[in-house]
Amino acid sequence: MKPVQCRQCHFWVNACEKYCPNCGSAHPAILQKNVEWYAGQHLIALMTGCGSLAIAVSLIRAVGAFAGYFLGGLVMLISLSYYGFVLWKTRQFAQTSPISLHHSETIIQERLRELETRQIRIHDMLQRDAPEQIFSSHPLPLLETLQQALTTLQVQQDQYRAKLWEIALIRWMNRLKPLIENWQSITYEQCQMYLKTLAEMDASGETLLHEYRSLSRATTAEKESIALWEQALEKIQEIRQALQAKQIAVTVKGISRFNDAEPILVNGFADAWEFSASLQELEEEYFRLKSEEEIY
Repeated sequence: MKPVQCRQCHFWVNACEKYCPNCGSAHPAILQKNVEWYAGQHLIALMTGCGSLAIAVSLIRAVGAFAGYFLGGLVMLISLSYYGFVLWKTRQFAQTSPISLHHSETIIQERLRELETRQIRIHDMLQRDAPEQIFSSHPLPLLETLQQALTTLQVQQDQYRAKLWEIALIRWMNRLKPLIENWQSITYEQCQMYLKTLAEMDASGETLLHEYRSLSRATTAEKESIALWEQALEKIQEIRQALQAKQIAVTVKGISRFNDAEPILVNGFADAWEFSASLQELEEEYFRLKSEEEIY
């Protein structure tokens, strides 16, 4: 099945997908002009419905009671049915999925702000009070408790930041979807286009990886995310070599025999739906710690 771009965010999706995995728009494969057409029909259908009432009254007067009521009712029924259909379609297009990369990104940004606020609060407490005043008669000194809270906050902050990097990876890898789906049927010109795309992806991926390495505190979550990026960049090189072989095979087809093996284009990388499930696990841990007051 040939992939198409979402009309809202241009994320590559399958034509049969009900919601865009990236932005959550309903029926992402439907063209924007078709959505706008239904929106325009909304007003036309409403005006037709009002006009059909006048037509029904005229039919009653012209044809007679029974036949007039029948024809007038039929006109009204057709008009209202059309209006209902248009209203139903426009509402369908207006729906959004609660599970999407955009929604996940919003949640992560909110959690990072909350965690930063809590960190600032604890730092203020540590700076405001003298060290000798922080200790208490509790079994666990208050200073140690605050330091443990800071550590917990930093771990969660790193976990959420790593999730942002994974979102960027999914979007970055999405550019390969047309190549993956159409590998058997690509032409020489398409090979040229995809080779250019791979070069652009390689450059942008290296830039992002360098940025993430500079921000990383080498926690487990960040290491795993960076490792995924490194694997993805290695995969780009494999795909480039396979695509160059594919281009040769397309060029000499019918002239000379050259067998190009289809590569395993993508393997081991989470898609948008799998990412949402992993984020839910992190969210559950976040609220568990919050409810147990392990984070201050």
